Amino acid sequence: MTTSVPYLNVRKVGSAVVLEFARTDLTDGALIQNLGDEIYQVIKPISNPSVIVDLGQVERLSSATLGMLVALRKVIDNMDGQMRVANVAADLRAIFKMTRLDVTLHLHESIDAAVESLG
Repeated sequence: MTTSVPYLNVRKVGSAVVLEFARTDLTDGALIQNLGDEIYQVIKPISNPSVIVDLGQVERLSSATLGMLVALRKVIDNMDGQMRVANVAADLRAIFKMTRLDVTLHLHESIDAAVESLG
């Protein structure tokens, strides 16, 4: 399964669905809303989804992006799934730590580490 929607690449790694944001700047509110809608369409048909959000290309994000990730986590939790976030740049990781989202969103250094954490 490899799919591509604007600024979002979707692929399978093992049993996990990897959502890779293919844009360096995630600060535009309309874009973030569209990405959230697209992600929901991707995961909606999956039973007990294991999802990894790959932020490897992202250099800038906004509070709206963080909100979208928290909302996505809640949707996946309600679907009895799991979500991990991988490849967060050091300066962005500081934002996640400051907001305590590093624990809530389960940050991992790599896709492989995130997949392994899914058990």
